Amino acid sequence: MAIDFPTSPTNGQLYTNPTTGMVYSYSSAYTSWQPAANSAVGYTGSVGAGYTGSVGYAGSIGSLGYSGSIGYTGSIGDIGLYFASKSIIM
Repeated sequence: MAIDFPTSPTNGQLYTNPTTGMVYSYSSAYTSWQPAANSAVGYTGSVGAGYTGSVGYAGSIGSLGYSGSIGYTGSIGDIGLYFASKSIIM
């Protein structure tokens, strides 16, 4: 939105923007309106063009997980005898 400054200002003339409350002072040395030093409201900058920052670094490797418990030992099987051609289970 454009600011509608007064025409033919005098040096040091103040103008308050009714929309933002920003106060400007005319400088005949620069032939322009400057934000007044005592203005309580600052200028709001334009919205950026959508710059995305860089990707962060990879984190450190996590600690080693816990070892599981040892499983149960199975029961003892039957005793068997093996002969050349036959096996006998007792």
